[in-house]
Amino acid sequence: MGPYPTREEIRGFAASLATDDKSPFFNRVSPNVDWEVMGTHPAAGRFKTLDEWKAGALGVVQKTLKDQIQLELVNIIGGEDQEWAVIELEANAVCKNGKPSRFMLLCNLSCPAVRSSDVPRIPRTMSIGLQPR
Repeated sequence: MGPYPTREEIRGFAASLATDDKSPFFNRVSPNVDWEVMGTHPAAGRFKTLDEWKAGALGVVQKTLKDQIQLELVNIIGGEDQEWAVIELEANAVCKNGKPSRFMLLCNLSCPAVRSSDVPRIPRTMSIGLQPR
């Protein structure tokens, strides 16, 4: 086992994003995360803390949905002996107006957190600094 979370560990805490209790995932995110949501939509922006991201990006998206957002883990690349892991998350939700809301998120995970200048940027990527386990 490497010094970083294994794919199974990542799968375990990321699975909570598909439930009403997302704390197993968010407990692993540094409170001082540098999180960037790419794009020109209302949820886009740079967030310097987890609380800022929850109120900003997540809050903006959640206000448009009928139910609490549920994110399903699609794929994991990296982890274990690699400092970085990329997780692919998918959401299939329904907006308050009855229209579908489908989107995919790619998250770069780092353990320990790195400076934002070290974070590779991919369109529609949120960069997350994870706390060491």
